[in-house]
Amino acid sequence: MIDVNGEELQELRTKMCKTKDFLSDKPTVYIASPFFTPEAVAEVEEMKKLLKVRGFAVFSPKDDNLVARDADEKAKRNGFIRNIVEIEFCDFMVCNTRDKDMGSLLEAGYALAYKKPVIYFCQGLEGDFNLMLAMSGHGVATSYKELEELLSWYSKETREFKKRTKFGGRIE
Repeated sequence: MIDVNGEELQELRTKMCKTKDFLSDKPTVYIASPFFTPEAVAEVEEMKKLLKVRGFAVFSPKDDNLVARDADEKAKRNGFIRNIVEIEFCDFMVCNTRDKDMGSLLEAGYALAYKKPVIYFCQGLEGDFNLMLAMSGHGVATSYKELEELLSWYSKETREFKKRTKFGGRIE
């Protein structure tokens, strides 16, 4: 287990704060998403495109911090630590709930603990949505059009959302 307040994380936090390339005048969005199927990869790519067109910097573990399945313990540890710190430094998160990926949901919970707004994306949702996610998110988008609308509520000047939406569907 890694102590999220431990020395390794603190060292990376300090290093990232000093890194000129890390500091951006663009708000940074962390994309929490599975990327183990062609459908999930396509969704991540479309989300990245939407975010970049709207002027956001994007961090995606799929592209920026991929850890090989057969990685050694050090690589796994470093990958975990980098993702945790990227969540802490992001302005908000878009979390793809496809397949209820446990890693993505953990990342969303961590972001919420750091008071980071989370938009949940569940392409084509036709059924119920999870109570805890519905109540914790800044919005739930079931299409790219809805995601674009939610993104339009973000003020880059104040780095906060102008409004929040409630999920109007049924919950599970």
